[in-house]
Amino acid sequence: MKIINRNTIVYFLFLVFLIFIKIDYRFINEMKCCGDDFDYYSHAYTIAIDFDFDYSNQLIDGHSETYNYEGKIAPLGFVGSGLFASPFLFIGNILDTFSSNYMVENKLLIYSLSSIFYLFLTVILLFNTLKMLNKDPNILFISLVLFGSGLGYYSFERYSMTHVYEVFSISLIIFITTKIYKDSFNNHKIFISLLPLALALSFLTRFTNFYIFLIPLIIKKLFFKNKKLDLIKDKFFVVSSLFSSFIFVQIVNGIYGQFTLNPSTLYMDVSKFFNYLDEISNFRSFFVYNFDIFRTFVFSQEFGILWFNPIVLSGFIIGVLLLFKKRSFLLGILIMICYLQNFAIIGMWKSTASSYGFRYLLSLVAISIILLHSIENKKLFKFMKFYVLIFSIFGTLAILFFESNSSTELSTIYVVNSFGNEVPFSNPKYLSEVLMSFYNIDSYIKIIGSSFLMIIILKVFSIFIELDLFFTFINKNLSFNISSEIQSNFQFIESTPMYQLLIFIIFLLIISSRIVKKHAL
Repeated sequence: MKIINRNTIVYFLFLVFLIFIKIDYRFINEMKCCGDDFDYYSHAYTIAIDFDFDYSNQLIDGHSETYNYEGKIAPLGFVGSGLFASPFLFIGNILDTFSSNYMVENKLLIYSLSSIFYLFLTVILLFNTLKMLNKDPNILFISLVLFGSGLGYYSFERYSMTHVYEVFSISLIIFITTKIYKDSFNNHKIFISLLPLALALSFLTRFTNFYIFLIPLIIKKLFFKNKKLDLIKDKFFVVSSLFSSFIFVQIVNGIYGQFTLNPSTLYMDVSKFFNYLDEISNFRSFFVYNFDIFRTFVFSQEFGILWFNPIVLSGFIIGVLLLFKKRSFLLGILIMICYLQNFAIIGMWKSTASSYGFRYLLSLVAISIILLHSIENKKLFKFMKFYVLIFSIFGTLAILFFESNSSTELSTIYVVNSFGNEVPFSNPKYLSEVLMSFYNIDSYIKIIGSSFLMIIILKVFSIFIELDLFFTFINKNLSFNISSEIQSNFQFIESTPMYQLLIFIIFLLIISSRIVKKHAL
């Protein structure tokens, strides 16, 4: 790759990132109790600033979304993402001690970079894993697939959610496992010791992902069938497992006041689980009910994964194909357990989970990328890769146009979703609405107006002209009005110090250049 071409790609990625970074969740000084975003932020806050697991100064006792066990209150959300993100919040808090009197503090701004950072690390981990496996990976393809799966939304906009962190932690498990079987004995001792810690961290990130403990076995059967190493009998693995289990128990006890492996206990709602069991009480009902659920989340306009998360659908198809190979039947079963466990969660909730995409399936993205590259049939691989590429591009555009107009927003009132449930925060016609928004000029104005790119442009522009005069001029002399989104951000543009913008610019330029450098290797 020529230098000029490399630089062009770097700047292109940089501009794309600036457009995707939205300011609505960033130009605030606090997350208000209570909800998923706040839960994960609370974990990071108590670790990075309070240095304890006492949430009494953050949460509202008696709130329906606050966990309470014998007077011990805690967030309903899991702690893992808070552990990963806490260094960023810590740095932001330090910066706040040196700078004051600004409208927007550094805490949340720096904290919001954490999800982008871990998405980038996920790209690097998967790239290096596939390189170790001699699969000739393309880092731009991996980046696009991750982004287009829906993770782009949870890293660049709703940054406090847990999904980027769970995919990162699973990618770390895959990388460490590959390293164990690929390296010499002397080197793999370290990684054998690290594997239980990675598993514990991943499980702390989302208690529902029980299947992660199968991943080392899946990687071995998929790529290292002839390796005789038995992790269960390895002393380094055993000692590290005992230590990791002890740490896990201590953290869970410290947060919730009791030890449990049941996520329903933490959510304080077991009704959906038992309702699901009632629906699948016999073989016929099991098949009919789950087939209907599967058909809906694959093909529906409401974020059907055929359109919006192609890599997960591809991974599932590859797992099914392995069931029909004589020597791969057990491997196929193990892979099916991973996917069916997450499918069952959708079967219990019968919704997209009140946000972008089927987010309960996002943890499967990492293993799906590995499965895609495990295909030995060249024609099948090219076909699957082409399908994943095209719809990952579409998925990326769908994230960009999400909430760009009233038709692509989630309903704030109760509507009948694709599963036939009457719920809020749904959009049963999202596919057709997002396609129509491609032809809506207001969508483009909203996208640019709510982006970090516009903030930077107007910040520079404000050096030469008063922005209120500029807005007035545009509104009078052009055929459309400046988006209210842009004008409402006027106060942030004026009050945001340049150093905060520079932090974002430098951070994104580094990530863009590292991705392109890896691509050029």
